[in-house]
Amino acid sequence: MVLRQHVAQEILQTERNYSNTLTTMVDHYLVPLRKLAGTPKEIVSKEDLRTVFYQLEVIRGINSLMLCQLEERIAAWSPSQVIGDIFSLFSSAFKAYSVYINSYSAAL
Repeated sequence: MVLRQHVAQEILQTERNYSNTLTTMVDHYLVPLRKLAGTPKEIVSKEDLRTVFYQLEVIRGINSLMLCQLEERIAAWSPSQVIGDIFSLFSSAFKAYSVYINSYSAAL
């Protein structure tokens, strides 16, 4: 029981860290760069922003929803508690991740 709870806590902490990283990328890079795109102070073109940050805001939204469910479930942890169903629930949304990953080489 203790080991399962420890693993669940580790998954939760990893998702929180990932969520924070996504938020940093969007709020401190994508949004400011997007505001400058198309202006004389442009650093990165709109096209390049779409390539580099493709689906990032969608991924952040998916992650936020999943993180909320994980937090609720793990906060009410019991010896018979499971979290795999949460990942299954979001499995179709994970396609956004594969599109983001597949555009990686184009972003370089």
